[in-house]
Amino acid sequence: MQTATLASPELIIGLGHRKRVGKDTFAGFLETALERRGYRAYRLAFALPMKEQAYHLFRMYGLRDAAYYEAHPQERHRTLPRIHKSPRQIWIEYGNAVRAVCSETWVRQLEEQMEDIRFALNEKERPYPLAFIISDVRFHNEADAVKCWGGKLIKVTRAAAPRGDDPAECSLDDYKRWNMVVSNDGGLGDLKASACRIAKFLTSPKKG
Repeated sequence: MQTATLASPELIIGLGHRKRVGKDTFAGFLETALERRGYRAYRLAFALPMKEQAYHLFRMYGLRDAAYYEAHPQERHRTLPRIHKSPRQIWIEYGNAVRAVCSETWVRQLEEQMEDIRFALNEKERPYPLAFIISDVRFHNEADAVKCWGGKLIKVTRAAAPRGDDPAECSLDDYKRWNMVVSNDGGLGDLKASACRIAKFLTSPKKG
């Protein structure tokens, strides 16, 4: 097995883009595969700061924190009686409202998170390279940011996934700059195998 060293390049990997295609599951498999190859992997999300802010603003109406909805994904679509919106509707509307003020807000938030991690883990404290896995690339500026940072974009697809029509679902339907496409039409074993293959490809020394 290839073992990464501090001289190995930092990895930034963005996963997109539709809901319920298996992005989070794939991110978990990829995180494990990269750590087995000597990387320190961090899972990040453009939407996480937004969900944390929304929780503090709307918890009085019954909105729970992001961790709760990760454990109970079906609850994301259940209407909260006191506000007559589902958690997903709140996230979309709040995220879009902030984006209307400044389209780069959530991109800059995530960029600062990566900088904070790099600063906290200086070279003397970490004899390993870093890998950032961004599990929710959904908008053009998010995808373009990953590219600007020198990252790779992976599109995860699943034929049986429901298709929504809000901007968070379909903004990247016509995006052409994906580096790889992963099909999640098999079982978990197939998805895990795809993650292992991609981790090997991304961390293997490039020839020529």
